This record gives sequence, C-alpha cells and structure tokens, in this order.
Amino acid sequence: MHESNRIFTATELARVPFAFLGVAFARAWVSLLYANPAAPVPLPFSFPTAHMMFDVAYVAVAIIIAFAARRLATLGGRPWAPLLALGLMLASTGSALASIQAPMAATSASLGLVAALLGGSGFVLFSLMNVEVFAALSTLRIVLYLSFAYVLGGLLAFFGNGMAPLQFTWLVLLLPAVAVVCVHTAYRETPPDARPRSPYPKFSYPYKLYILMALYSFAYGLRQSQLVAGAGRGSTYATMLVMAIVFASAVLFGNRLRLTKVSLAPMLFMVCGFLLIPAQNLVGEVFSSYLISTSYTLMHVFVLVLLISMARKTRVPAAVIVAPLYAVQLFSLAGDAVDAALGSSGLSTATQATAVAILVAVLIAVNTVLLLSERKWDSHWSVALDEESLEAASREEERLEARCAELAQLYGLSPREREILGLLARKRTMAAIGPSSTLPRAP
Repeated sequence: MHESNRIFTATELARVPFAFLGVAFARAWVSLLYANPAAPVPLPFSFPTAHMMFDVAYVAVAIIIAFAARRLATLGGRPWAPLLALGLMLASTGSALASIQAPMAATSASLGLVAALLGGSGFVLFSLMNVEVFAALSTLRIVLYLSFAYVLGGLLAFFGNGMAPLQFTWLVLLLPAVAVVCVHTAYRETPPDARPRSPYPKFSYPYKLYILMALYSFAYGLRQSQLVAGAGRGSTYATMLVMAIVFASAVLFGNRLRLTKVSLAPMLFMVCGFLLIPAQNLVGEVFSSYLISTSYTLMHVFVLVLLISMARKTRVPAAVIVAPLYAVQLFSLAGDAVDAALGSSGLSTATQATAVAILVAVLIAVNTVLLLSERKWDSHWSVALDEESLEAASREEERLEARCAELAQLYGLSPREREILGLLARKRTMAAIGPSSTLPRAP
C-alpha cells in the first residue's frame, strides 16, 4: 500500500483533536491521587488501600449503570451526567487533600474513605461518557486517540508528582475539570446522526469478550499483591510505555496490523509473566511484574476497542456495551481475595505458589481457547478479528459513513432513516434492524 493511499498522514496524526484527549487528564488525576500517589490517601485501619476502595466504587457504579442502561443512556445527552461526574471528582479531590492534611487520624481516615469512593464513582461515569464520543470514530482513530491520550496522561502524572504542594493542589483540581469539558465538547461537536440513539433497539451482549476480560482480571488479581512496587495495572510508566508502542505500531504498521495478531500479544506476555520467567528465574520479579501489567493493559485496550467498534456499527450507546467491561474488574478484586485467603490458610509458601500457578495455567488455557476458537466473537455484531488490517477496516468504515451521509443529504432522509441506511450498509439483517416497541418512528 503506497503512502499516498494511507488513511492517516503524518500531518493528520499531529492533529489529534483536543476534545478527544479528556481521558488523558482524567487518568493523570487518578494516578496522582490514587494509583501512584506521592502522598497516599489514608483510610481506616481495617480497610485496604485507597486505590482498592476506589476500584470498589468504580465497579459498583459500573454494575448499576449496566443494569439501568436503558434508563440512563445516552449519558452524553444528559445534562446532569457531566455535571455529576465533575462534582464527584472535585469532591473526591477536596476530600483527598483534606484527608492528607487533617490533624486527627480518625478524621483523616474517614475523609480518605469518602474521597476514594467518590473518586471511583466519578471516574467511571466520566469513562462511560468518554467511550460514547469515541464510538463516532473509525477503529484506527479509536486506537490512535486512546493510545495518545494514555501517553499524555502518563506524562502529566509524571510532571505532577514533582510539583510543590500548592501547584499540585491546583493541578488535581484542574485535571478533572479539563477532562469533563473535553468529553462534553467532543459530544457536542459529534454530528447528530453519529451520536448514539436513545431509546435504542434490543441487542445481545457480547458475553465472550466480558468472560475473556474477567479471566484476565482474576489472573491479575491472583498476582497483584506479589507485583513489585510501581508495576501494577495503574503503573504510570508501564502504561506509558505500552501505549506509546501501541500508538507507534498503529501509525507505522496500521496497514498490516490485524486484530487477530494484536489479540495474541497479551496472551504471550501473560504466559511469560505468570509462568515462564518465574519458573526459569531469568530476570526476576521486576520483569515478570511488568509483563503481567503489560498483558492486562493490552487486553483491556483490545477488548475496549472492539466494544466501541461494536457500538459504532449498531448505534447502541457505547456506555451500554462498555459498562459490563468496567464491572468485570470485580474479578480482579476476587482474585486478590483468593490470594489473601491462600496467604492466611497456613499453607507453605511453596504450596501457595503451586496453587496459584495451577489456577493461572487453567485461566491461560481457557483464554487461549476463547481467543483462537472464534473467527467472530459474536456473529450478531459482525466484528471480525482476522479479515482486514486496522487501516483497511478503518478506511472502509469512513468511506461507508461518508457515502451514507451523502445519500441522506441528497434524499432528505430522517435521522431514523439515516440510521437504517447505515445499518443496512454494514450488512445488518432486517430482523436486527427492525424497530422494537421502544424505537421511535421516523417522521
């Protein structure tokens, strides 16, 4: 494929729309206060870390939204959603800063717990609004913008950790505000016919993708307590490195990369990190820990991109499809609980290590079957893993979108007619497109 035919030129790549970088500021905020804090947020003695309580709230709200999706979607079109996300994140910031400076230990711990719970709630709400705006993009643009935003978020967190207290305070107050303004602006700038519809048609969830990520999360949870400091899934440096490689790969090799090959990379890192390197003692815990973190991050991004792509093709709000993905982080907490139970069981260290290795081996085997046994994760969604390169698929997506918009304007189609045209162009069946009792009729 000649460079002149590339869907993305170097000039275009240098113009990543600022409105799509909200996730960079939100992730930097999470890193500075909870994932890799310079000053850890205190909690009551009987509670785990602030980051874990942040995750508990994150999972709980994701589950609530997943079950109440039909009433809540689309989040971007709800005036209260960005205000609530911003309010929760700012309240979390204020409580976290107060907890660090509070003179009384009891007050400090209580404020820290409130901060973590508010932060997880606000961040998941922001994240679901963010995936809704990304669903208006082609697959390759999703990969490029997400990976660029992750790298930028890591850089912001890196510089933030070296700031003086007053500067740091202003930064962690400003970051969530910029993040929410970005996602709100991106939604408003998205063409109306590219926005998700509400109410939306009936659909089937792509359960295999959730199961795949749940197994990864559980395996990660089993080893989370044994990872070296700074190498967890919230690691600023590991995430920056992984996403910088993803961005560079998409830019340089987007015309050759296929999702099948991409999906196998996390599995390779998982096998090496969990089994091969610890067994051979080649490099030690540091390399093993970072491979495990890399595996988890890559698989999460792979599944997230697939789910957003599904939302784009079906016009189902991305928040509805992605909320269960965020909820399966519960399995990471479950894996951590199993590891803690083994640690307090009285078994020898060697026996515990053997039990964890067996569990991980089984999980890897199941994941391998899930990855290799499917040409398509769900034929209802028509999401193929091995048919085209990222660039070719994205070119076709954007060509089809432009042609549908041209026809809609030429013949004066209503929004619902425009939606049906797009679904037919993507080879959706009439049974899948057919209006349910909740669908509005075209005027």
